[in-house]
Amino acid sequence: MITSIDDPRFGEVLGDYLRRIDRGETINREQYLTEHSDVAELLREYLETADLVEHMAGPTVEGLHLG
Repeated sequence: MITSIDDPRFGEVLGDYLRRIDRGETINREQYLTEHSDVAELLREYLETADLVEHMAGPTVEGLHLG
């Protein structure tokens, strides 16, 4: 099990996840975590923290409907 974000394997899996999101893919997070069980715990914590930060930051300018 990977326990550090400094581990290259974590970077590989996170990079893949983010690239797929950037391409507009819909990813089933639980399935993705199951498929990458060696980094699942750490990746789950990372993504949950990112979700919280995004929620606290509010919508982006692109996400606002002005007019």
